[in-house]
Amino acid sequence: MSNSNQTELAHKVYNSLCAAIEELNWKYNKVDSTRISFEVRGDDLPMSFIIKIDEDRQLVRLFSPLPFKIKEDKMAEACVAVCTVNYKLTIGSFSLDISDGTLVFRVTNSFRSSVISEELLEHIINYSCAFVDKYNDKFLMLNSGLSLADFLKAID
Repeated sequence: MSNSNQTELAHKVYNSLCAAIEELNWKYNKVDSTRISFEVRGDDLPMSFIIKIDEDRQLVRLFSPLPFKIKEDKMAEACVAVCTVNYKLTIGSFSLDISDGTLVFRVTNSFRSSVISEELLEHIINYSCAFVDKYNDKFLMLNSGLSLADFLKAID
């Protein structure tokens, strides 16, 4: 695919992304011509999202960093917890950076040689919000002293 076609397709996806967020009647920030950000208040913790249109790789990339870092003494338990949660997910995954404790939910979807509908983008956003909201408080409780065994019971 030529660079002009890649650029054109990336712009179409970005416009569809903005339209999908507007369809949800949510406020969002256009960070630049490839990224938007927005915040959602879940049942417990606030959730931040960044969605980037990666023109070079023809990807939509959603990131939701959790608003706390995993403590060093909880890192091993958090690694097991992240693997267990990820096994349950059908789309996306949590990633834990063991160097600094950052925990991020992410979803990636290709748009190479294809068109992504507003409906698919809206589904990705709603799915991501639901799963971040479902697990963020449980990861926070694990980080605050909940045992791994109790964490695993809570997510079952």
